[in-house]
Amino acid sequence: MSRSFIYSLAALAPMLAAPTMAQSPWSGSIGAAAMVTPDYLGSDDYKRRLLPDLNIKYGDLFYLNWRDGLGWNLIQQQDWSLSPFLGYQPGRD
Repeated sequence: MSRSFIYSLAALAPMLAAPTMAQSPWSGSIGAAAMVTPDYLGSDDYKRRLLPDLNIKYGDLFYLNWRDGLGWNLIQQQDWSLSPFLGYQPGRD
């Protein structure tokens, strides 16, 4: 198997994890993801990173995760929602 395939499976594993709590408005998961990226476009040197994966929800109202930050689904419609949130956007290296 290729190394990138194994890393892809490792990155997808947290998404397949079972919820931590059942029969409650609280739900969530915790896991880890592995990334391998070149130092810069066209580089032969690669960086390896292990990243935590955290996803916590309170029903359809509140959420906390690494990608979206901490948010509140203020208005929810069938095709869209309005959500004030706090998040962090990392800069470039």
